[in-house]
Parts: sequence; C-alpha cells; structure tokens
Amino acid sequence: AGKWENAEEGLKNLQQAWEERSELLQTWVNHADVDTVSLAFRELSCALEMHEAFYAMTSMEELREGISHIYHRDSFALKNIF
Repeated sequence: AGKWENAEEGLKNLQQAWEERSELLQTWVNHADVDTVSLAFRELSCALEMHEAFYAMTSMEELREGISHIYHRDSFALKNIF
C-alpha cells in the first residue's frame, strides 16, 4: 500500500474511535464543537481519497484546531472559571 492508502487506513481508525466517543462527548461538550471535528474528519477523508496534499493539510489543521479547542475550552482550569 502507498502513503495515501496508509493515511486513509489510519484516518479510518481514528474516525471510528471518534464516532464511538462523540455521542457521549455531546453530553458534556458543545454540539457545534463536536460537529466541527466530525466535519473535519470527513473533509480529510475526501482529501486523502482525491490525493490532494494541500486540501489534506488544511483539513488536518482544522481537525487539530477543533480537537484542541474542545480540550482547552472544556478542560477544568482556574482560567476557565475566572
């Protein structure tokens, strides 16, 4: 398998893990934030299928930012309280 196929397979595994957890996450996390990450997964999947490097990199950054936003926005910290 080539690098694109390996990337697609890795993404498929990550996306499956996300989907298994995202429903439960929505009980604690803003639904729009969860939807943003789910959409980024789908966009990245399309970019990999089309072998579009630029689109894949852009989608990966959107995915990273979406996950990071959920983590930092909803983490328990004094800065989130004050």
